[in-house]
Amino acid sequence: LTSIYARSRLREWSLDSFANDMSDGLILYDKYDDLIHLNDMVKDTLNEGLLEDFKDVTKLQAWIEDNTDEDENSKIVTYEGSDRQYYFKVAVMELGGDDSHIGTLYILHDTTDSIMRIRAVEKANEELERASRMKSDFLANMSHEIRTPMNAVIGMAEIAMREKDPEQITDYLLQIQSSGKNLLNIIN
Repeated sequence: LTSIYARSRLREWSLDSFANDMSDGLILYDKYDDLIHLNDMVKDTLNEGLLEDFKDVTKLQAWIEDNTDEDENSKIVTYEGSDRQYYFKVAVMELGGDDSHIGTLYILHDTTDSIMRIRAVEKANEELERASRMKSDFLANMSHEIRTPMNAVIGMAEIAMREKDPEQITDYLLQIQSSGKNLLNIIN
């Protein structure tokens, strides 16, 4: 009998030790929805008030619902910790067979680093798109600004070539010179 008890205690200690060494948060309830275990990740990350609330499984479920952003395939819970903001991917596992429900396990996988990297990439993409739009706008504006004096230069040169009056030709050449200087200023 002592051997059975010792083996049972060793198994319990091994499972607790294994659960506490995990990087994911584990919250375990029995078939009566009584809290059985919170692993160290949960205890170290969440505040005391939440840990106390989680003795009632409905409060855990409400916390998940109130702080969840639905992702394509999963729930992402946002939590403002004492040191930083956390994002947890939540998985719920019903334990036991179809006819023998023995408990429920909630797994909180910390996806904060992944989400922060995704957001950084999204922000960088937005900046690249903004820079690309600015470049396109600049080129369109400069194209217009260059085209106007260039058309004046070409047009005045064509008119001056057809003109016979030297005084009129001088006026056209002065306009060509002025448009050329405007063009040079734009290019500079």
